Amino acid sequence: MAQNETQNPALHGSGKTNMAKPTTWRGTDALRSTEPMEQPSSHLRIRRADGISVIEFADRKILEELSIREIGDELGELVEAEPGIRLLLNFRNVDHLSSAALGMLITLNKRVKEQNGTLKLSDINRQIFEVFKITRLDRVFEIHDTSDQALAGFNA
Repeated sequence: MAQNETQNPALHGSGKTNMAKPTTWRGTDALRSTEPMEQPSSHLRIRRADGISVIEFADRKILEELSIREIGDELGELVEAEPGIRLLLNFRNVDHLSSAALGMLITLNKRVKEQNGTLKLSDINRQIFEVFKITRLDRVFEIHDTSDQALAGFNA
């Protein structure tokens, strides 16, 4: 490791270097394709399940402004590419979420509704869910305990 590099996970995602990039599906072509596309800077893992875009976060900590902006841009592209999108954000990998990330989620929710889509959240850990409750965002978002429950809710 170079002398100026650090292993601080809060500053460098997982704190690991030289990791293989996650494979994700992204963009309008990905909505029609089942072939994964390499996305070197992606903070998201995107897959399709029965016409629903299921998003998992690659980062355990969603804290840095640049990362939040990139996540918001990626999600915004998905929403714009598919009017009426059915979108599930799975937070099972997320341990920490900043207030700026909450703001990005509020903006995303607004964009999804403007496109006549549906947004659901799932697998939010207890500590993060407490923040949703304190800020009353649990009343703004449809939050499910598991992704399976959320997926079933799309078809109910």
